[in-house]
Amino acid sequence: LNIHDVNKDDEAMYFCGRSEVNIIKFTSGIFLSVRDKPHLNITVLQSSVLDPVPAGASVTLQCSVLSESRTAELQVLWFRAAPSQSYPQIIYTHHNSSLQCESSTHTCVYNLSKNIFSLDDTGTYYCAVVLCGKIIFGNGTRVQLGEN
Repeated sequence: LNIHDVNKDDEAMYFCGRSEVNIIKFTSGIFLSVRDKPHLNITVLQSSVLDPVPAGASVTLQCSVLSESRTAELQVLWFRAAPSQSYPQIIYTHHNSSLQCESSTHTCVYNLSKNIFSLDDTGTYYCAVVLCGKIIFGNGTRVQLGEN
């Protein structure tokens, strides 16, 4: 018996049987136990605060994603949370790109460039990684408006 692409539904007691005339004889059987996939260890790093920026300035926010394994399935989202909003809004998404990743260290770096025109553009910008149905957030980078 060969089972391809084993998953949790394949966990069961398996018996081998043979037919002799009108009788089927079975072996004692073997139990196949299927373990869950190993926990993926992902870390999302962001600088916490930028210096206040003058209106009209451009900022580049950086998000580093460190993983113990290959990061080919990553989707990276950027959110902005502001005191005037009751919920954060998604402002940009990245799908994994080999140009942004260093394979030897399993690190990917994502940048978001944003023009800060007014208080409406300030707040805390969060980088988040979607992987295997889970969302892992960074600590956020606070963007403040400064003097011109």
